[in-house]
Amino acid sequence: RRPSIMFCGDLNSDLNDGVPGVVELLQSGKLDADHWDWRMGASFKWGMNEEDGDPSQQAAAPKPPGGVLAAQAATPDFQDSTVKPLAATAPEEASCSISVTGIHVKAPVVLNSADGLKTKFTNYTSGYKALLDYVWHQPEDLQVLVQHPVPDEQQLGGFIPNPAFPSDHLAVVFDLTPRV
Repeated sequence: RRPSIMFCGDLNSDLNDGVPGVVELLQSGKLDADHWDWRMGASFKWGMNEEDGDPSQQAAAPKPPGGVLAAQAATPDFQDSTVKPLAATAPEEASCSISVTGIHVKAPVVLNSADGLKTKFTNYTSGYKALLDYVWHQPEDLQVLVQHPVPDEQQLGGFIPNPAFPSDHLAVVFDLTPRV
């Protein structure tokens, strides 16, 4: 019997603006070069007015000519990939004036989200609520027996972290069993 893949973690990719690139890649096995998340990723900032912050707090990495994605695509590590300029635009809420070149990516496996992407949120802070934490598995090898519930807003008693829930992320827990 061959090993099965289970991929779990905080992907920092929510479904609030549509299906993000990492979710598209995991659930379909591919990510097109014109997916809107390439542009969103290039313009991402952790906080508002980040560019106005203390420069000593921000690591300014030198940017290669043509951008990071173009430099990566030009390396031999990116075999069997198609590089083309973005044709699609990011979701309506986001604007980006950065010129970005996406990369067509193929994954060797397709995974299922253990909850079918139905968990409403795993992060609930002031001003932000989203599903960020995921459990992915190979459906031909593993099946979900039980999804342990994530606390709802009333059970949380307010934003997290708080004394009862000391992290800003909620645990996602599933019982999975091998298919025979």
